[in-house]
Amino acid sequence: MKKNKWLALLLSATLAASSAGMSACSSPLELLLREEAEESESSSSVAAGPESGEDSTGSSAGDGQDSGASSESAPSSSENVQSSSESDSGKSGAQQDTVADFYAEVEASGKKGTKTEGFDDFLEDSCLDMISDSYTSVQQYYGDDYASAGLEKPDPTFGEAAFSDFDDTADYCKEVLDELRAYDYDALTASQQEKYTIFERYLENTYVMNRQPYFQMYFSGSGDAVSGIISSLGNFIFYSEEDFKDFIDLADSVPDYLASVVKVTKKQADAGYFITDAELDNVCSEIETYCDAGEGCSTILHYEDALDAFDGISEADKQELKNKLKDSVINGIIPSFQDTEDALKGMQGSRDGDDTLCSLKGGADYYQVMVRDILGYDADLDDIASELQGEIEEISAHLYALAGVMDESAITEEPYLADAKAMMDYLEKHMQDYPSGPDVSYSFSYLEGDQESGNVAAYYLMPTLTHPTDNNIIRISNSVDDKITLYTTLAHEGMPGHMYEYTRKLADDPSLFFLTTDCLGFGEGWAQYAEYQALLEAPMSAEACKYQALMDELNYAILALGDVEFNGLGMSTNDLARQITKAGFSSDYSKSVAEDIYSSVTAGAGTFLSYGYGMVAMLNLRDEAEAQLGDSFDVVAYHEAVLDSGNEPLDMLQDRMADWIRGQKYSQVA
Repeated sequence: MKKNKWLALLLSATLAASSAGMSACSSPLELLLREEAEESESSSSVAAGPESGEDSTGSSAGDGQDSGASSESAPSSSENVQSSSESDSGKSGAQQDTVADFYAEVEASGKKGTKTEGFDDFLEDSCLDMISDSYTSVQQYYGDDYASAGLEKPDPTFGEAAFSDFDDTADYCKEVLDELRAYDYDALTASQQEKYTIFERYLENTYVMNRQPYFQMYFSGSGDAVSGIISSLGNFIFYSEEDFKDFIDLADSVPDYLASVVKVTKKQADAGYFITDAELDNVCSEIETYCDAGEGCSTILHYEDALDAFDGISEADKQELKNKLKDSVINGIIPSFQDTEDALKGMQGSRDGDDTLCSLKGGADYYQVMVRDILGYDADLDDIASELQGEIEEISAHLYALAGVMDESAITEEPYLADAKAMMDYLEKHMQDYPSGPDVSYSFSYLEGDQESGNVAAYYLMPTLTHPTDNNIIRISNSVDDKITLYTTLAHEGMPGHMYEYTRKLADDPSLFFLTTDCLGFGEGWAQYAEYQALLEAPMSAEACKYQALMDELNYAILALGDVEFNGLGMSTNDLARQITKAGFSSDYSKSVAEDIYSSVTAGAGTFLSYGYGMVAMLNLRDEAEAQLGDSFDVVAYHEAVLDSGNEPLDMLQDRMADWIRGQKYSQVA
């Protein structure tokens, strides 16, 4: 009975909101799992641990068969998921060949360039050229110091979208690739060769993604066009009086920008490519919250607060600027948001597939392209799924072993720290395992009103390249309402996560190349690794620290597995439920979790892969280094080596760290 209770309590922690970005699971399942936890207290059935070799526990053979039904069986109406065989039949050979052809168009058979001079300048100039026409990008990266990078200030607008933009971007990437390959790879330094490879992969993948324009959906995932506008305006930093005027021009451009985006979206929808109903609901909710706020929306409040605090503008001029901005929002942005909502609702039902990406024509192939972009290399989906499944079973075994020795009170134990500031202070003072970084000024605040999306728990706003240690900002959702989640959120976004990694790198090398070619699997993998390590050092009992760290990894490993299997491999919720059951959880319990995971990972395909698989890769890399180096393992030197090259593709990181381990062994012998 005690072990069955532990199973319910252990898995319930997978419901914690993601400190990294999107919410992990939805509230209906949270209630269901709490109910099961309560029922398990009085249950007389005993759940077998993963070491027993049984696939299910506390169930009859019939129950186990239902939970672990093969993907060939018809899914229930609530699942709405294709089986593997159904997904395969929906992919056309022509589409598969087309994706292969796209890569063939830009993949080089060899490095035959002859140029040897100016390589570093070429990289930086290319990255500058990529952002030179975007006001929001230039302002984000350089603030009012864009001239120092040789840039002219673009027109302060969001621009306009066109379907032809995708081909234009692909053609541009092809041109830059040709310039890159004009360099003699063998004549470059080792560091330059690494950058060459990273840039080449980035350009190749950006080319292929833009050659498949129907998948470039502006309203998909947590970074949809509406939330992007709200965030850009609500987090805008004002450096000069001119910025307040530019801000009004930027706000004035929203209606034309959204109208152009809707036009592109309509063309995609007419071809059967449209966001899921869950994504549509999220966009509509964002719009309605913003519009209902009216003059109390974040755009107006943020502008007026910044203007009131700014010296050098007369009160009369300030009032005039406020009136202009208010008019732009009330008579421009809000009506355009409402028109966008109406247009999107009119397209509902046009999606030619279920909620998974692979159910769309060519979707399975495009998911593979996304994986290549997220991880930085062409990874096999079956291998990723197998690795994640093995990790889930291993974590479960550790949890069972821990459950046998820890007090049950540890499961609800929280850090004794009072608030976010105390947690940040604590995290900053416990960085002894990491190389020293620069002194960083930062602030954190909670997202309010229309800035708070149901899909976002927190995010980090990096400083400008010209002042990398100033004005770092962490924004936290009000949904982060318990101490464990707040602690991991701050570790992930702050120290030793994103803020530490970015400021340390940019203070040493303020390169736009580092930001342009950022590998998401590395970046989010590091931040997840950072919160795992921070949990091990949290101000709690050793048992509670280990328990919370293991649950954090389990949470994201299951989400990443579901992401790959649903969106890439076309597997059913029954398939995932069977795998969770194999890890030692009851069949009914596993099925309910699998269904909720399905809802989470199909609202933004690929998102959880970067967090979950990146985390697993980082933790396994650490385990390998410790196993091979034993007592001579130096954690500070290890972290310095991991972060040395920035956010590189994960396969390049693994190769580089294998060389580092060999070097450490050689130095010991010498």
